Amino acid sequence: MTYISDEYKFIFIEIEKTATTSIDHNLLWFNSIPNDNQEHHSDRHKTANYIKNLLKDDWYKYTSFTVVRNPWQRYVSWLVWMEKILETKTKEDRAWVIFNKLFDDNNYNHKEILKTIINKTGRTQSEFVCDGIDIIVNELLRFENLQHDYDRLCSKLHIEQNGLKQLNTSKPYDYRDFYNQELIDLVYEKERKLINYTGYSYD
Repeated sequence: MTYISDEYKFIFIEIEKTATTSIDHNLLWFNSIPNDNQEHHSDRHKTANYIKNLLKDDWYKYTSFTVVRNPWQRYVSWLVWMEKILETKTKEDRAWVIFNKLFDDNNYNHKEILKTIINKTGRTQSEFVCDGIDIIVNELLRFENLQHDYDRLCSKLHIEQNGLKQLNTSKPYDYRDFYNQELIDLVYEKERKLINYTGYSYD
């Protein structure tokens, strides 16, 4: 669920496939900061706008932060994670059944699978950080520079700085091996708002 600390006055907006598990682990286990978001225990990946509407004026009492990631890398990360589930889970697992159908329907062709993921999986990163028009999250940490950005945030929030553990990792890969021009353009059109704001590029 969305991580909210009343003591340290922060809200962690968790975008899928952006090292959210590593930060959750650091906040909870290394820093022993309880998550005070008790109302929506099962809701982890909620948008900033959703949480803002939930908290109303109290939203402005907190420092909100999230992690953003190169969109082309992020979509491939989904694919590689799904492959990992197929390799490590049993056929009785619900995720295994869903991902196996996706791979089977696309004849295990990585580019076709990636196309389906881009078109149908999840929300864009800008949907997580915007209210429809403006970015409403105070701090955008970059996945590519995560430890540095996280240390800076901890200093601002007066949280002890600790090295982030790499959790839920997959085998090494080059995201560019999964793309053709059609897919490159598809990601750009879908994630245009975040790309224009952050300056992320395919290369």
